[in-house]
Amino acid sequence: MQSKATSPEAYINELPEDRKGPIRTLDTLIRKHMPKGLEAGILYGIMFQNLLVQMGVTVNRFRLCHL
Repeated sequence: MQSKATSPEAYINELPEDRKGPIRTLDTLIRKHMPKGLEAGILYGIMFQNLLVQMGVTVNRFRLCHL
């Protein structure tokens, strides 16, 4: 089942209680050590940390994501 969350914080809040702590800890650690220019977000119902590049409007109006 994909999450309907629109932010990493909302995604974590949807998780079962036993998963929130470990995922929040991991997310904090990743964000602390993420190079500048990377952004945390939600894509296809899952959390990700990646470089987002806006290159005008795409066909589906999503920003381009380089993994």
